[in-house]
Amino acid sequence: MFVRITEEEAALIAFVPALASVTERYKATASEAAAAESEIAIARERYADDDLEIDDDPIVSNAENGVWVSAWVWVPSETFVCECCNGEWTLDERADSGLCKECERTQAAEEENEDLCRTCGAQYEDGGDGFDGECPSCADKTDQKLHPENYEDQE
Repeated sequence: MFVRITEEEAALIAFVPALASVTERYKATASEAAAAESEIAIARERYADDDLEIDDDPIVSNAENGVWVSAWVWVPSETFVCECCNGEWTLDERADSGLCKECERTQAAEEENEDLCRTCGAQYEDGGDGFDGECPSCADKTDQKLHPENYEDQE
């Protein structure tokens, strides 16, 4: 792991003869970074986003036709939290949109004006027996809960 040191720390290290090479490496990397400020700015402008970050004082390495600029790349954990339903899902359940596949399907259907049950998420026919945004099955269950007196003789 690379750790940047400050100028003051480099000055303290310089007093220890055995660490003279560390001081020289510090000076070299600091001068490379200073010389590459415009390239660092270009790297931030072109590549930095939510998944790739560049430190305030990145490590740089000169190359034949450019400069390598160190960066942090985001690698998600084995699970993620869906931005829509706040559910925790495995990565294979993640859609390209960043939502879980279930929420992505629901949003796609809503965009296409398909009727999706607000309770179970199932698609049902437009003009079918569904009611109040629910499929026929869920609408019946809701009605039974809200109006049990209408179902007493069916038990």
